[in-house]
Amino acid sequence: MTAKYLATVGALGIVAMGAGCMQTVGTAGSAPEELTGQTAAAFSTGTWYWVTNATSLKCLDDQNGGTSNGTLVQQWSDCGSNSNAQWQLIDNGSGYYQLKNNHSGLCLDQSGSTSNGSQVKQWACASSGSNANQMWQVVQQWTQLPHGGAWVGGSQYAFVSKMSGKCIDNTGSTSNGAIMTQYDCQPTSNTNHQNLNNSNQLWSLSTFNTHPGVVNDRQMLDFVKSNLGNQPWASAWSALQNDSNPNPANHGVNHASSNYQDHPPTDTYCATGQTGVVGQVNCGSTSNPDCHCHDQRDDALAAYANALEWYMTGNSAFANKAIQIMNDWSYNLNSITGSNTALQSGWAGDLFSRAAELIRWTNAGWKPMDQIQAEVMLRGVIVPNVQNGVQNTNGNWDLAAGDAMIQIGVFANDNSIFNSGVNIWNGRVPSYFYYQPWDGSSPRWPNGGYCTGGACGYCSPNGSSCDSSGYWGQAGRSLANGTCQETCRDFDHWQLGMDAMANGAETARIQGNNLFQGQAARITASMEYAAGFLRTGSTSGSGWPCGGTVSMPNGVTQGWEIMYKEYNGREGYNLPNTWAIISSHRPMNYDGTEIEAWETLTHAGVP
Repeated sequence: MTAKYLATVGALGIVAMGAGCMQTVGTAGSAPEELTGQTAAAFSTGTWYWVTNATSLKCLDDQNGGTSNGTLVQQWSDCGSNSNAQWQLIDNGSGYYQLKNNHSGLCLDQSGSTSNGSQVKQWACASSGSNANQMWQVVQQWTQLPHGGAWVGGSQYAFVSKMSGKCIDNTGSTSNGAIMTQYDCQPTSNTNHQNLNNSNQLWSLSTFNTHPGVVNDRQMLDFVKSNLGNQPWASAWSALQNDSNPNPANHGVNHASSNYQDHPPTDTYCATGQTGVVGQVNCGSTSNPDCHCHDQRDDALAAYANALEWYMTGNSAFANKAIQIMNDWSYNLNSITGSNTALQSGWAGDLFSRAAELIRWTNAGWKPMDQIQAEVMLRGVIVPNVQNGVQNTNGNWDLAAGDAMIQIGVFANDNSIFNSGVNIWNGRVPSYFYYQPWDGSSPRWPNGGYCTGGACGYCSPNGSSCDSSGYWGQAGRSLANGTCQETCRDFDHWQLGMDAMANGAETARIQGNNLFQGQAARITASMEYAAGFLRTGSTSGSGWPCGGTVSMPNGVTQGWEIMYKEYNGREGYNLPNTWAIISSHRPMNYDGTEIEAWETLTHAGVP
């Protein structure tokens, strides 16, 4: 792919971390004029960021905790443990910033040198705009999506010195203690710093300090790894290794095999007989058309399965397969279309982010520029489809959107994407699960309300009645605590919504934002309410609002392990119905239901 860099923000750009706006992309074809001459992004000047190098995945750090003028700047892996690795951007105007270290109180300074290889130091911060040695332009990466697709602003930045015109460079080192230098921004032929292609000079800025940290973290995975010979992890591990659900016509073997055959959109194939478009996934209602829809979900699951096998075994064949799948999609996908665009994007965004995060942070040999291309795919193809949530639809769609945004935000080290996902989660969960002590006599409305003109979107698409709060098929009936907006549709969709909610909340918890706790009474009521019907399949007893029978075409699926671990294991809630469901259905594996995958293995009993 063609990569370009420019200083953010402009007509096509991304707003800086902490701002309220999200991803926009440019036009297809040649690079638009707006890619040059932009001003620097208005970063949040009150925030302390970890500044992480794309080559080494180590952070810009105050050497030895020094506080004296002339202290060098190094890279170090323990980004989140102290203030040595925290930097604040001070706006100097005209697109330039000072970078101030939290521990030393000093600013990044290139000492007035114009030579390649000169060391970057720290010095007492000059008054704003008065010292060119301390003024750095923040230059954002832009990359064109495959097959002549749109231009996308990335999560990586270069720091260009006003004094020398050179970039901060880690010299390609992956070692702790390597000293930062300045070097010609590469390639040197472009004096406007366009087309930079050197990951040594690229940096992300975020407040996330736990990696890997998408659905799983290192402590959890190490616990599982040490228990693969014990139950329930042994049976769950065997189930992952022997999974047999993908489409054999396209993929040949199970998701977790290093011989898995992926099928990115390099052709016009459609499983439903239509003619597709190279580079495009086209997903209609009930997957018709299905132009690489199931391929995308199967391939993302396979990347995640192989990433898990790599972590547990150390066998590089699994890492290589996960990398191959992610590269094949990153360098070929340029759009998702069709009536199920938002839902497909939510599911794919979750799964690809899990795999990418795990491979990136486990020394698996994934090339830095390929990692950046995966960020571009997620930011440029997935994020525009889900960044505002999915209003006027059933809640599992909106929760899938929030889930994807949270996962992508952490993988891409982008606080604004993550925060958007958190906002979607907080806006939808209270309207998805009814809880009378908080809601009163009727459920809350979701953010954005409903569409007008009868049944459309949030109501049943087949014209079934919905009540005044959009609850499916429950008009005129009283609701029990824990009733879900889709309870009377079927429990498959309730479980899809719960799983998306659980995945997003688990990643937020790992990153220090515990969404579970604020909605604990509401969510645990719904878990116990649903599990009570699922465990028996009977509508007898109190609280059934739907008429007819319990509908669960796929039976008990997943989402349960994550929620049970949080609310019973960490917070001490007594959840007998939920435990009955889990204990009678372990191991919970991939069962063909979209984003639900191997949660007994990854979450049973974890810290």
